Order: sequence, then structure tokens, then C-alpha cells
Amino acid sequence: MTHFPNERRDARYERGDALEITPPGLTERRYQLERTFGDECAAALDAAVDRGDSFETLVVTQDGYTQVVFTDPAAQQPNTSAVLDRLAVELEARLPDWIGLARGPYDLSALGTAPLPTARVVRDAGATGSLGNLFRAVVEANDSHAVGTVGQLLCSRRRDGRFTGVCRVASDSFRAAPLGRRALTAAVTEPARDALATELPAGYRSSRALVQSYWETRQSPLRSLSETAVLHVRKAGQLPQGELEEFVQASPTARRALTLASGTRAYDNLLSGRRDPALYDPLDVEPTLTVSTSTLADLLAVVPLYTGTPIRGGGARSVPAFEPVETLREAVASPPRSKRPTQSRSAPPASLRAWVEQWCREQTPTVTPVEDRSRGSPHLRGSPYGEAAPVVIVDPSASPADPAVSTAGELLMVANRAVRAGEQLLVVTPSPSAAAWAGQVLAVPYDRVLETGHTVLYTVPDLIPDGTGGVFVRSQSSPTPTWQVSPESTKRLVSGGEVLAEGSLSTPLTELSFVLPRFPGDGDQIRVSRPDGRTDTFDSVAECTEEYVGVSRPVGSVWPTFRGLVTVSYRDGHRLYAHRPDTQWSQSTAPATDLQTAIQTFVSTYTVQSTGTGATQFNQVLDGWLHDQIDCQMPPEAMLALRLPARISPRTGPAGDITALNGRDWRVPMGGCSLDRVNARTDAL
Repeated sequence: MTHFPNERRDARYERGDALEITPPGLTERRYQLERTFGDECAAALDAAVDRGDSFETLVVTQDGYTQVVFTDPAAQQPNTSAVLDRLAVELEARLPDWIGLARGPYDLSALGTAPLPTARVVRDAGATGSLGNLFRAVVEANDSHAVGTVGQLLCSRRRDGRFTGVCRVASDSFRAAPLGRRALTAAVTEPARDALATELPAGYRSSRALVQSYWETRQSPLRSLSETAVLHVRKAGQLPQGELEEFVQASPTARRALTLASGTRAYDNLLSGRRDPALYDPLDVEPTLTVSTSTLADLLAVVPLYTGTPIRGGGARSVPAFEPVETLREAVASPPRSKRPTQSRSAPPASLRAWVEQWCREQTPTVTPVEDRSRGSPHLRGSPYGEAAPVVIVDPSASPADPAVSTAGELLMVANRAVRAGEQLLVVTPSPSAAAWAGQVLAVPYDRVLETGHTVLYTVPDLIPDGTGGVFVRSQSSPTPTWQVSPESTKRLVSGGEVLAEGSLSTPLTELSFVLPRFPGDGDQIRVSRPDGRTDTFDSVAECTEEYVGVSRPVGSVWPTFRGLVTVSYRDGHRLYAHRPDTQWSQSTAPATDLQTAIQTFVSTYTVQSTGTGATQFNQVLDGWLHDQIDCQMPPEAMLALRLPARISPRTGPAGDITALNGRDWRVPMGGCSLDRVNARTDAL
């Protein structure tokens, strides 16, 4: 399995010097304070933070209360921040003795690898109103739904004495966050709980809610297999269309709004303390706030707040870890602040499989490793796509001892099993290049097309039984054979122009007649029987394998293309990203949005001239393939029929939908075969 040696927790997630405020009365309620000290905290910040200095405020819900931590983004080690030195003195002077204060590093990495839904406060042009007690309102709203909260305020002191600020909120609703196309659609149809959007005053908006201004969803006109709606950009988010552009094109503003609602960058920025204003450049909003001392006082009305739901993530996440180096004073009737074991990610899982398992556990309650995994099985069950949804680790450069899937044939076996079961497969790879390879295999599930028009299938290195207890082999010196499918759906095993076996595509391998040597596999002698009747005898298996090698089995596909049915991803450091290749019909001579070019590419890639079934379910296959590559709904089906290649006519159903193509068939039409037959399993041969 792919490993990532010597990888540590991302150091940016740890604040080297932090100052924590602990409220009293956590163990005895009679000592709880009945008022808040936002004014005192704001006054302390006003006195401690000089022009040009910066500070960060983190508001994190714990079990029954809200933790408030101040950090210096520039400090790398404990007790090295001059800003926090001054702030500690000011807070000690202004806050009651019952409130605790401690210094030490603060590590956010325990919040998890899978991103929490994170939103940033953005301001409409001209808006100048107060944010009010925003953090308090969001914490209380989330707590009423048992949702944990992480609030962040990054501030820099300006020359005029006010602060420039960035305000974010992440919510732990323990909700699965899909990747790829499904993530984009879910951001519009099923957005995660966003208390920030509901609690902000007029003139301010949640960055995650901007998507609703530019995107909507509609049902596909192609009668797709799934009930999932299709993204469609609203008129306000469209670009002007050219004469050849028949797909609605989303503007950079609309695309950026979609990224903010479905992406991971806002969560990354919260963890690392980045401001990242450029992320909002295409949008007609201001991502940076002007924060006065009175605004600070309102936001800090969570000192103290005896309300909070801790970050849990189904038990796979935890609250950030504070490790006090210096206790300035203890909170009355609250647990002493001592160093405690945490779930800090200083040593993340070494293998890709273990890392992905942790990532999945942060989003779904049940993740089960597949023990004694056989070829064609997933590595895990349980992902953002379902409690039993399959997850497979793929690495084309993996060594034979590595359990990662490394061949195209086995990858297709896993995909076949998932799609036939109606499950969404998550493919995880160690790099963008590995993801590109896996994506290509799944998009076009055959090896290549020969000049003869025959389609070469992928294979798996499993031996073919001869029906008598032995297996078929071939000479090491002979040309490597290929399994080919003709336009008439005949499969052949061909080596150097010689046909070694032939039969219909649905014929089991054991019913084919092979012109190949046989290795009996029984008796004391090691021998190989040749088709001409002669026998070669060997003293050892090693000697035999120097002369002969097994013949691999062909793997078909239960669906003409897996685009839209499988999600391919890759790990990049501490994140998992969906792989999104270029459209398959991009050409230098035509715009990538030309519908006719897209349809012609689809027809030539996946169908052949034939007198077969007519490429049944054409509209459903096209729907998955096309909507996996565009961010909007395609034109009506009538327009699609006009864009078919010359001399190809559609076969339509009662509703006028294109159900098949006259005179065409799928290249490898195995949709009606059993799963074992498609995957060339031993018990189906």
C-alpha cells in the first residue's frame, strides 16, 4: 500500500502561542457568572494590540460551554508573543479573578482531515451595520441542533485604530460531504446547516449561501438512471453564448460561488489562519470587514457562554488541543488546566488505506475494512456515499506485494460490482497522475480500438481453466495475446494474427475451444500438453515457467462508461480532492462546449456500426457521461437528435426520448450478462 513516510501534522494548524480564557463554574454551577465580559475583552485588545499588530480569536464549543482562545499568528513558540504578553496583563487587570487564564500551544489538527462546512462573512457593497452578538447567536443556534461550532476572527490593527477583520464559522453537523459532481449538486440542493446565513444581519451574507444566487437544479431531459437533479446556472450567472456554444456557460462569478459552497479551501484557511481575500475576487462582495472596538465587544459576548456542543465527527474528530505551558490563574470551580492526552494528528496514518479509513470515519458512522479481500473487491465499505458504499485504493505503480489495485482489469471488476449493486464507488489514488490513469480507464473501459475495428479488452492475471482440472498456458516466446471484441460481438483471443479461441461475447470461457497448450496441474510430473499432441516435461515449476506462462482473462464492463457513476479522487498532502479531467470532446478546431462535437465523440467512442440491439439505454448512458463533464443542464432532447452524426438515426420511446440508435450497438455490449460473467469469475466460466 502506498505510504507517505515521515509526514507530520501540518505545522500551520498549530498556533505556537495562545492565550485561553476558562470560565468558572464548569464543575459547580453556583459559581457560573451571570453576565458577559465582551466589553472588558475588547478594551484589553484595544490596549494590547498596537498599529500593525495582528491577533486571532477562536471560539470553539466544548461540552456545555464555549472556549475562547486568543493567538498571535506570527508566534511559533510558546510565550514568545509580545502581543499576548500585553494582552495577558490587560485581561488579568480587567476580568474577574474567577475567570482562568493560561498560555500554551493550540493545535487545530484534531478537527479532522475531511473538511467541516466552513463559511466566511462577506459584506455587500456599502453595508456598514454591526454584526451584533454573532458568535453567541451562531453557537446557540447550532447547539439547539447538537452541532459543534468553531468560530474564527482574524484581525490586524490599522493606522486609524480600527481593525481589519476576517470572520469564519465551521460547523460539525456530522454530515457526509461527497466529492466531485455530487458535491457540487448537493451544495445547491442539500446544503449543510449554515447558522451563519440565518444569524447575519442585513447587508452581510454567508459565503456558502452565495451559490443560491447563481445556481439551481432541474431534472435531466434524458431520463437519467438516478433521481439526482442536474445543476443549471441561473440567468444572472451565465456568460454570453457564441454561435457554436450550445451549452449554457457559467461565468467566473458563478463558478467561484459554487466552489465556495462545495470546496475545502475555506476550511483549510480556517485551520491555517490564512486570510485569502483573492478567493473572493470574482464576486461582488467584500470579504474583509472593518471591525471597531464596539464590534469586538459584541462578538466577544461569549466570555463566558455556558452553552456548547463539542466537535465529535462521529467520534473520529475532537476539539482542538490546548496544552498549557503557563497557568496565569485557575478558574474557580472548573477543572484545572493540565496537559492531557488528545487526538492530535502529529503522526497521521502511514498508509494511504489507513489515511482514507480515518477520512471516511470522520463523515460516516460505519467504516468496515474488507478482510481477506479477493480480486475485484473494495478495500473499505463506508464512505460519504453511504454506510456500505465501496472504497477502493488504486495505484498503477504499486508493487505486486502492495494490496492497492494496480491493473485496469481489476479496477473495472470493482466498478462493475459497485454499479451492478447500485452503489457509488469512491476510487482513491495517491497522486493526480494516478487519478488521471484511473479516470481514463473508467471513462473508456476498454484498452484500445484496432484498425480492424475490433476492441481490445483489459485483462486480469487469473488463469483460465481447461475444464479438466488444468489451465491453459502459452509459450513465453509467442506474441502476447489480446482479447478482442468484433463489431458483431464476437470475442477472440488473438496472438500475432492467429486466433487461439473464438465465440460470442456471452459465451463462458470454459465453453470456448482454445488452440493452446495445457498445464494439467495433477500428477507427480510437471508437463505441458501441446495442441499437436506432443508433451513437454519439466523437472520443476520454475523450469516450466521459463518456457510457459498463463493466459489472462478478459474483463468487460456492465455499463458502456463509468463516467457519472464512479468518483475518482487523489490525496494531496492532508486533503482528498476529486479528479476532474478535461472534457473528452475538447478539440483545437472546435470549442469544448460544442454539442455536436460532444455527441460525435460519444458515438464514436462507445458505439460501433452493427445490427445488434441498437445501443439500448442510449439516453441514460449519455446523461451520466455528459453531466459528469459539464456544470449545467444540456439542451432539450430534440436538439440532441439533430446533432447526431450523419447517417445515424435515433430510436425514440413513447415520450419522444432517444432510447437507442438504429444500426449501432455498444462496443462491448455486456450489460445483460451476469456480473460474474463480465468479471470473468471462476465460478461463472
